[in-house]
Amino acid sequence: MGAMTTDAAPLLLSAADAALAAAEATPAPGAPAAIDTGALRDRLAMSTRPMLLLGDGPGWSDGACADIALFAGANALTTAVTAGGSDRLDNENPCYAGTLGPAADPRLTARLELSDCLVAVGEVPAPWADHPALLPLPGDAAAVAAALVAGEPVAEVPWTGWAIAARNDYADWSAADPWPGPVDVGAILGWLRERLPTDALVAADGGPLAGLVQRHLLFRRPGRLVTGTEGMAGFAAAAAVAARTARPRRMAAGFTDGAGLLAALPLLAQAAAARAPALVVALNEGPVDLAAAANAQGAFAVTVATSPDFIQAFWDALWSRTAALIELRVESGQITTQTLWDAARATAMTQAEG
Repeated sequence: MGAMTTDAAPLLLSAADAALAAAEATPAPGAPAAIDTGALRDRLAMSTRPMLLLGDGPGWSDGACADIALFAGANALTTAVTAGGSDRLDNENPCYAGTLGPAADPRLTARLELSDCLVAVGEVPAPWADHPALLPLPGDAAAVAAALVAGEPVAEVPWTGWAIAARNDYADWSAADPWPGPVDVGAILGWLRERLPTDALVAADGGPLAGLVQRHLLFRRPGRLVTGTEGMAGFAAAAAVAARTARPRRMAAGFTDGAGLLAALPLLAQAAAARAPALVVALNEGPVDLAAAANAQGAFAVTVATSPDFIQAFWDALWSRTAALIELRVESGQITTQTLWDAARATAMTQAEG
């Protein structure tokens, strides 16, 4: 195990550095976008269930996101973002309806299917590229957003009920419902949702962990979310260490599992030696004592066995002023797939109602 983690550390750090650089880079201005804003306004005016989809691609600068927020707000457009773009629209913006990907609310995908005018900025992921009401606006996101915000908004908005319902669905989906077991991860993420700084960088391993973070935490500019690819164990811990080392005044938190923490142990040791206070939260469903392993590397480490213990553990980790691990002991199978999480949620809600 030790040799594997040592070999993996440089690759993890390289991947994390590349992801951070891409997430925080200021894109070069793209060519002006040729958009007939009058025709777009007419198309919106004829619809009753319009939506805005923010896709991937170049140009997603802070300025582009600010322009998109103005355009969406002026037209009361329910807005969905792709899995890698949770920070493209302030999640507290009334237009924000959620993130696509592995943790997408089924109600959000149903709304996209029902939309009679789906305005898309950036690359449109499958299956929405074949949407019958798709109105793609390809190109550099900053240039497209600047053109959109310069146009006149629709004169009347008959779809306010549609937009309000979508926002209510998002609020319900992102809420921290009770989960079975002594460690209620939903409640913990809900508590963090209200306390992570606006500019915090959050990293998550790919797959279900990324889905949980996207679903339950808030993302706003200049905050960022970076996620690893599925199967890259330890990416989140490496990204938290890299971010806090390069940006010592800005909080960075990584969400990983047991295998990810073990893969990134050498990096945690480096951060502890440099007094870089990266915070790593590891969901552990195995027998390995992650806190002991991290402590042996010089990091502050604490195990959370019940949900209320997390609050003190969080503040202790921050005040340790060094690399810190909070190990969450969860029941086996809880973090495997979204299906299991949904089943757990349903069970908990049934128990609460019974």
